[in-house]
Amino acid sequence: MSAARRIGWLAAVCCTTTYGHPSVLPGHMAGSAPASTSSQSSAATQDAKARKVTPSASIGPTVSKVELAAAFQRLEAAVADRPAGMSRAELNRRFDSLTLLFFQNRLAEAVDALDALTLDVLGERDPATRDELLRAMQVRVAPARSALRDDEASMAVSVELPRSGAAVPIVLRAGGGEPLEVTPPATVTLAMSEDAGPRTIDVRLAKDPSSEWMRLRAVPVTDASPDELRSKAERAIELAAAAGRSLPADLAEAKARAALLTNDASPRRTIQLVMDQAQVWSMVNEDCARLERGDPLFIGRRGDQWRTIDVGGVKVPCRIVVPDSVRAGSSPPLVIALHGAGGDECMFFSAYGRGEIVRQAERLGCIVLAPNTTVFATSPLLFDGLVDTLAREWGIDRTRVSVVGHSMGAAAAGSIVRARPTAFARAALLAGWGGFGGVPGTGGAAMDDAAIGGLPPIRVELGALDPLMDAVRITGSAQALRERGARIDCTVHADEGHTMIVPKVLPAVMQWLVAPNAATPASPAASPARAR
Repeated sequence: MSAARRIGWLAAVCCTTTYGHPSVLPGHMAGSAPASTSSQSSAATQDAKARKVTPSASIGPTVSKVELAAAFQRLEAAVADRPAGMSRAELNRRFDSLTLLFFQNRLAEAVDALDALTLDVLGERDPATRDELLRAMQVRVAPARSALRDDEASMAVSVELPRSGAAVPIVLRAGGGEPLEVTPPATVTLAMSEDAGPRTIDVRLAKDPSSEWMRLRAVPVTDASPDELRSKAERAIELAAAAGRSLPADLAEAKARAALLTNDASPRRTIQLVMDQAQVWSMVNEDCARLERGDPLFIGRRGDQWRTIDVGGVKVPCRIVVPDSVRAGSSPPLVIALHGAGGDECMFFSAYGRGEIVRQAERLGCIVLAPNTTVFATSPLLFDGLVDTLAREWGIDRTRVSVVGHSMGAAAAGSIVRARPTAFARAALLAGWGGFGGVPGTGGAAMDDAAIGGLPPIRVELGALDPLMDAVRITGSAQALRERGARIDCTVHADEGHTMIVPKVLPAVMQWLVAPNAATPASPAASPARAR
């Protein structure tokens, strides 16, 4: 299948779907006349009757961090779909080289480079087709409003080009309704089916009718905008506060979650890309119902949640998943996941292998908590507070609390393990090192033998191609610690680099972190590092 045939697949993660932010959707587009729609066509004839819409004017908006996250998701999806599309060595070298663009704040160039790498992984070589696909991949599609009145459902959708240049026609469909061909930029109204529940926005490339429909996002279909839904939730929270049946911490978290419902989403907050409005509304609805009943907000509550946990006045943004495989009263293990520089609390849940850690949590029956590393930093008190919160809500097994960190998160993990060695069952450092000394620039003063011997088992995973971490120096430091009694194991992967190594090693690392009787790393007499 050509890359052009894969546009439906790519579209599943291609569009920035922030909800009507001015820097994403120019204000003049709100006044564009929507096309008339009809939901009477049968499913068998909808594709043949797709209507065309005349483009409106365009203003090239600024590329944001959210779009960079979307481009990274596109690449990860391509790698998962075509694991043999490019050698691991080439993939890692190219990805690590383009990350410099991000740290230089050259986001538009970084997005283009990521998408070019994605097309290479998919095997698309034709220059004309590549250019067309790059434009289609980066089109922004954002619902301006969804409505359900008089048994007729519709959705106003703004479609915007990421920058100047020729547009690529696409076909949109909402909630199984009639498809509509659109040439961006435009604002159109899509008819939807009358089924209950959230509707999805689907897309495919207009030039290839045989390409599959793929989901862009889900939206709640109500008679209110996100701002109106937030106001409704805030009124419910105020009533619960007045009733005096809910804890102040629960009320504060409910308010923070309700604030995600907004017409003016920030282009800098990836949470508003990866958690769509339907998911947020469902989450907030449940919050309001629990507060009205006077029930605790999170005790016994499973699934993927975004939270701001207050620890001594510091609000720590977190993603947490309690999978269905965690049984009530089972004292599950807890894994704390710390992301690298430039990421946030969503990184482990929506990237690093498209949320590989969430799938591993379900498989292994553990809870995963991913705080924002920048806020969490290396504070032992914040760590204590987060663990106490999970112990209170889920009765976690405090003897099976582990930590995994990538890059900057690995340095933070090393530091917190050194500060609280008896609080961790084990720790995993991915493409990083820190807190133990021995490697310039990674922090950590010298440790005495007693402190080294008191560290929990530590697993270090490094890429031989990593341009940021010196694998030779780190393995030497690890070996020196082993010779003084540390239980530390270091593996160097020949074809891996700095970031793409994470999803590669996560399944084995997670298995090791939560295993009740994980094997102790090799003895000091063994070789300083295992090569793979």
